[in-house]
Parts: sequence; C-alpha cells; structure tokens
Amino acid sequence: NYNTGAVNAGGVLSPFFNLPIGSNLSLSFAYILATEKSSTGDKAKLQITTDTGGTFTDLAAYNSTAESSAWRTSALVNLSAYAGQTVQFRWFFDTVDAGNNTSQGWYIDDITLSNSPTSFDYYSLPLSAGDTLKTWCVIVDTGDTAGSTECVVGAWR
Repeated sequence: NYNTGAVNAGGVLSPFFNLPIGSNLSLSFAYILATEKSSTGDKAKLQITTDTGGTFTDLAAYNSTAESSAWRTSALVNLSAYAGQTVQFRWFFDTVDAGNNTSQGWYIDDITLSNSPTSFDYYSLPLSAGDTLKTWCVIVDTGDTAGSTECVVGAWR
C-alpha cells in the first residue's frame, strides 16, 4: 500500500515514440487499479507530452471509474491528434491527500500502440451541383433463416 502518512504522487514514463502520419493510432494497456474509490481522492491518469516532458496533457482518467482487483485491459485511447509528432506517455498516480491510502495503487503492464490504416468510406459519393443520383435495390435471400432477406443498394450518376 501507499499509506506513508503523507501525500504521494509519481509516474511511469514510456520511451519516446515517433507517431506516423495518416493512421488511426491508439494505445491500450493492462492494469490493476485499487484506490479509495473516490472521485475527489486518488487520481490515476494517462498523460502525453510532445515537448520532452515540459508539459503533460491528460488523455484519460481512471480514478473511481475503472477500479479493478484483477488484470483488465483499458479502453482504446485515440492518438490520431498526435500523428506525425514525437510523444512520450506517462501513467501518473496521485493520492491527493494523506488519508485512506491503504489500497494497492496502480499496476501497469502490456502496453500496446496500434496503427490501423485510415478506413475508406464506401458509403459516400462526391456529387457536384446539377448531378443526378439514381439508386437501385435488389432483394436477396440471405439463407440464414427462413424468409430472411436483405436489400443490396447501389447508386450511379
């Protein structure tokens, strides 16, 4: 536990990463978080810096909402706003006060940076003023249940 009779705070820093441009970037990690379960008490935050640690920006907060006594995986954190930049991550924990600090704290493991290509929007069609759009629909039997059908829709100018 972190019950020292004083306020405790600290963080774990990642190495620096050069995030590629033009991708759907995200981060996830495994964790255990055991705190005093108060929105005003212990703070657990994932942060990012783009200026070698001069300032950190909160990406996500986990205090009082994501408690877990067993390993779990965080929700994906979108990093697309940082594409093309060199970044460093910090998992920051702060007890805020000197009381109720008998829990386990925050454990972090299995950090994953994901980079999936930007998906193509198959459902948009650029039109100019005066263009005419004609559509069609074909009813098809999907075969998964008796009488189930789907409408396959197409369009052309």
